[in-house]
Amino acid sequence: MSLIKQLWIAIALLVCLMFVSSFGLSFMAAKQYFEEQLSLKNMDNASSLALTLSQIEKDPALLETFVSAQFDMGHYLRITLHATDGEPLVLRESQAEQVQGVPDWFVHLFALDVQPGAALVSSGWQSFGRLSVESHQGYAYEALWRSAWQLCVWMLALALLSSLVGSLLLKRIIRPLDTVILQAEAIGEQRFLTAGEPRTREFGLLVRAMNSLSLKVKNILDIEARRLEKLRYELEHDSLTGLSNRSFFLSQFDAVLSGADRQAQHGLFLFRIEDLGGLNSQLGHAGCDRLICALADAVQDRIAGLAGHYRERYFGRLNGSDFALVLTEVSDLPMLSEQLLQRLEQLAAATDQAKPVLLQAGCSFYSGESRASVMMRADSVLARAEQQGQTHAELETRSEIEALTFVTAEDWREALLAALQDGVAIQAYPVMSNKGEVLHHEAMMRLKLAGSLRSAGYFIPWARRLGLQPDLDLALLEHVLTGLADARLQGDIAINLSPEIILDAPRLQRMEQLLRRHAQQATHVWLECQERVALQHPEAIALFVERMRSTGCRIGLDSAGAAFMQSAALHDVGLNYLKVDAVYAQRLQDDSGAANYLQRLCSLGHSIGLTLVLEGVQNAQVVERAWDCGLDAVTGPGVQSPV
Repeated sequence: MSLIKQLWIAIALLVCLMFVSSFGLSFMAAKQYFEEQLSLKNMDNASSLALTLSQIEKDPALLETFVSAQFDMGHYLRITLHATDGEPLVLRESQAEQVQGVPDWFVHLFALDVQPGAALVSSGWQSFGRLSVESHQGYAYEALWRSAWQLCVWMLALALLSSLVGSLLLKRIIRPLDTVILQAEAIGEQRFLTAGEPRTREFGLLVRAMNSLSLKVKNILDIEARRLEKLRYELEHDSLTGLSNRSFFLSQFDAVLSGADRQAQHGLFLFRIEDLGGLNSQLGHAGCDRLICALADAVQDRIAGLAGHYRERYFGRLNGSDFALVLTEVSDLPMLSEQLLQRLEQLAAATDQAKPVLLQAGCSFYSGESRASVMMRADSVLARAEQQGQTHAELETRSEIEALTFVTAEDWREALLAALQDGVAIQAYPVMSNKGEVLHHEAMMRLKLAGSLRSAGYFIPWARRLGLQPDLDLALLEHVLTGLADARLQGDIAINLSPEIILDAPRLQRMEQLLRRHAQQATHVWLECQERVALQHPEAIALFVERMRSTGCRIGLDSAGAAFMQSAALHDVGLNYLKVDAVYAQRLQDDSGAANYLQRLCSLGHSIGLTLVLEGVQNAQVVERAWDCGLDAVTGPGVQSPV
C-alpha cells in the first residue's frame, strides 16, 4: 500500500474518531438539557397546582375539576393526588402515544430520565395530601431526534470537508516525494535532474541528498566518459594532425569493405606530399609539420562542404607523407576529385619558401573487395600522378559506374518515385544477444529498379541528392509496421533512419502519426540514427528521442563510439541502445587497446541503462572477445544464426 493511502486512511480514522466523539458529546449534552427542562417543568407545575388546591375547599368533585383543568391545559402524562395514607384521591392519566416521526429504537435506546414533580397539598395547617405531576415526553423526543439529525448532518459535512482539505494538504506536503521518484527514474534513463528543496525539514533533507546523488553520478559518468575519450583518442588518432592513425584508418577501411551491401559504390583517395625529406630541409621540421596539418585541414574542409555527395567519410594519415580518404556511398566521384584537386592547388600556391608537389589519386570500390586489391589499384593511380612532376590528380573509375542504368538526375528521380509506388522490400539481418537469442533484426531496404532488386547502396546516394531519402524512410517504416500487423514479419525490427528525416519536422510528424496508428506494432520497432547526426544536432536528437519513445519505440545510435564519449548531452537524452562502430570489431581480435576501450564503454553504457551491440562481426573469435568485453549483442557477416 502506498504511503499516501496509508496517511489518508490515518486521517480518515482520525476524522471519524473526532466525528463520533463530537457527535456523542453534543448529543448527550442535548439529552441532558431536555431532561433538566422537563424535570423543572414538572416541579413548577406541581408547586403551582398544589398551591391552588391548598386554597380551595377539599370537596372531591372540586379537587377533580381543578386537576382535570390543569391536565387539559398542558401536555401531561399523569397527574395524581394522593391522600396522606397513600390512597389516590384524584388520578388523570393519558394513554401512551406513539411519538410521531421518531423511530422506536431511538426512544428505547435514548430513554429520557425525567423525575416527576412533587408538592404537598395542605388544608389549613394540616397536610391534606401529596401531588405528583409527570409531563408527556413526546415533544422532547421529537426535538431530540431533530437535534440529532441536524448535528449528524453538520458533523458529517465538516468531516467530509476536513477530509478533503486534509487530502489536499497531504498531497502538497508529500509532493517532494514525487520529485524524488522522478529524479531516481531520470538517473535510470541517463538524465540528471535537480529539484528545489521544500520547506518541510525531513523532505528537504531527502531532496538535498537526492540532488547530491544525481550530481555525483553525473560527475562520475562525465569523468569516466572523459577518460574513455582520452584513451580512444590516443589509440586512434595521429598526434600531429588529429586524423585517424594508420591502424585505425585501416580498420575503418576494412569495416567498409566488409559491409553487407555489395552494390554500394565507395571512393578511395590517396594524397601524398612529394619529397617530404627535401621539403624538410627547406622549411624545417616545424614548417613541414605546418604543411602536413594544412593539407589535412584543407581536405577536411573541402570534403565537409560536399557532404551531400556521400554518406560517411574516414580520413587518416598512413605515414609521414601519405594520407587516405574513404567516402562511402558516393554519387559523383569525378566531381569530388576535381573539387579536392582545386583545394590542393590553392594550398600548394599559398606555401612560402617552397613549392610542394601535392599528389592525389582516386578510385572507386565496392564492399566485398579485398583491401589489398583496392590499395594496389589506388597506388597504381598515384604512381601515374607522380609522373606529372607537379600538383596533380588522377582518377580511376570502375566499369560499373560507366554502365549505370540511370544517367541524369531526372532519370533517377522518376525511377525512385516509380519504385516507391510499387513498394519497398527488405532483407533482414539478425542481431544476436549474448544469451544466444535474436535481439532484433536489422531491416535493409531493397527497391526494384529497371527490373532488378537493388540494395540501398545502389540508390541511396542519388536519393540523398534528390531529397527523397525521408520518403524512403517513411516507406520502409510503413512496410515494417504493416508486415508486423499481418504477421509477415516476426519479432523486433530495427530501422536505420537518415539524418534528413530527423531534421525535417513535417516528415517527422508523419512518422509519429504512423507509429501511433500502429501502436501495438510500434513496441516492436527499434529506430536508430547515425552517431554523427546526434553530435551535430543534439537538440534535434533530444526532441526526436522524446517524441518517438512516447510511441513505444526503442531508440539508439548506429556506428557509435567517438561522439558518444565526447558529448555528455547524449547520455541524458534517453537512448535505449548503442551500436558500436564496426571498426572496433575489425580491431578487437588483435588489438588489446581496442578491447580495453570497449570494456570501459560497456561499463559506462550499462551504468546508464544502455544495451550495447557490436557491428561488423566477422567470425566466432570476435564474438567471443565481444562477450569478454561485456557487450550485450553482436551483428555482422559472421552472425547468421544463434551464437
